Amino acid sequence: SFFAYRIYRLSNGYLFVPFMCWLLSLLRFGGGFALVVESYLSVPHQDDGHAFAFTDKFGWLITMA
Repeated sequence: SFFAYRIYRLSNGYLFVPFMCWLLSLLRFGGGFALVVESYLSVPHQDDGHAFAFTDKFGWLITMA
């Protein structure tokens, strides 16, 4: 968000690019938060010995966050 503010200041008030940066940073924060919640909730449910079930299902979110 700091860098989006810097882009806003350098773009002389043009809001499109800073708005997109803020939107993407909020999406990244939301994805990271969802990853934390899902990892916290799925730990007791992995009784089958498959340690990589979390990364198989949410690998795209781990890469994004």
